[in-house]
Amino acid sequence: MNKFILVVVAFLFIAQSALAASPPWYRAAALLRKTIGASACFQVGKPELPTDGTRTYVITILACSDAAGRGLAQVIKKDFGYVVIRIISPAGVAAANVVEEPSVDQLKEAFEAGLTQNPYYVAFHPRGGFSNVTVEFKREVVQLFTDNLADLYGNSNYVAADAFSQVLGLQYGKLKVGTTTARN
Repeated sequence: MNKFILVVVAFLFIAQSALAASPPWYRAAALLRKTIGASACFQVGKPELPTDGTRTYVITILACSDAAGRGLAQVIKKDFGYVVIRIISPAGVAAANVVEEPSVDQLKEAFEAGLTQNPYYVAFHPRGGFSNVTVEFKREVVQLFTDNLADLYGNSNYVAADAFSQVLGLQYGKLKVGTTTARN
């Protein structure tokens, strides 16, 4: 009995999310599909393990335009631990031109280019509570299957702002970004 308890406790410490049985790369892909992939402008691929021997999965996101790809490349979280994000333009070229220390105006342009076609996105606000800027999302629930052991159907449920706070970078140089839910 003690060995069984030790194995269960060890599993809980090893798992990135104690309530999820899915590997972290599947959870990251599901979260990206349900947030970024909700836009008709982006297609989120499956996690792929590179052939170079590294143990970091790559999720490729295909953008509908160069501008949308560059905008998303600026604002998306680049590293999910075991997962790295790669954004590709329609021509098959990796999105580039990421500004390391963007101004508020540059960040606004990036968010609007990368998220304007997203059905959850409402607005970019050049002010915030504890952050320098705030990105506003609709009052919607984002539901994804993650093998959540605490849910009858294995789902995880997030308010859109919370889901996007997990896939967007929240620090861009000196600028901190907050997410919020629309009032109505």
